[in-house]
Amino acid sequence: MLVMGGLEATQQLRKQDYSIPIIALTANTMIRDQEHCMAAGCNAFLAKPIEQDKFYKILDTYLQKSDSSVNPSALFTECDPDDHILMNMVNQFIDGLGQRLLRARQYTDKLDWVGRTKT
Repeated sequence: MLVMGGLEATQQLRKQDYSIPIIALTANTMIRDQEHCMAAGCNAFLAKPIEQDKFYKILDTYLQKSDSSVNPSALFTECDPDDHILMNMVNQFIDGLGQRLLRARQYTDKLDWVGRTKT
């Protein structure tokens, strides 16, 4: 069941200091539609059908660039296949996943979007 529309959801998220970028995706292509989205708190606007170059430009603008020097694939090349460290890390992640999903569901049920993003 739909609780609220996208613009109303965006406004609620912004009222709760939700700062992660929100990209409007709509079939409405009028300038006033774009203005409504931006006024509601959207960071960008994409009209359907999606133009691939615009889509990638928006992704490039809003996706966080990692300045981490950690190379995830190094985990597999640096670990001895007989060493169980990597498998233990994976198992710990999987074991904690259920609890994180439960917390995420609880935040969602309370419409606490800021808390939801932290799970």
